[in-house]
Amino acid sequence: LSGDLIRIRIGNLTKGDIFLRRRAAEGLGFKGLQEVVPALAISSQDGDTEVRRLSVRALGKSRINKALPHLLARLKDTQMSVRWEVLNFFPTSMLDKATDDLVRLLGDPEPAIRVKAAQLLEEKLSEKALKKKQ
Repeated sequence: LSGDLIRIRIGNLTKGDIFLRRRAAEGLGFKGLQEVVPALAISSQDGDTEVRRLSVRALGKSRINKALPHLLARLKDTQMSVRWEVLNFFPTSMLDKATDDLVRLLGDPEPAIRVKAAQLLEEKLSEKALKKKQ
């Protein structure tokens, strides 16, 4: 992405109408784009569920450590689709920092959230076991 396009999309995240905010969030999910994290952190709290969902997807795809607190915060979102998106795009390299949140989600009212949290915890434990064998 060019710098101009990134700046336009960041502007649309904060100033655009609902459709521009959704499109901007969807278009900013690229690995390593550190400059988008602050704007996506704000839009991950948007009043529109779809903007929040697309923003956490982009934050997860970024794989940037600064995105972690914002992803963890959205695991408490009232909408299942937002929590689901966080879990689906949560960077596996950051699972160690999410253990308490994942354990808490084992009690989520939505079965799909409970199952996905359990899968991520199992993945984390499997990785640890493999590292010990090496």
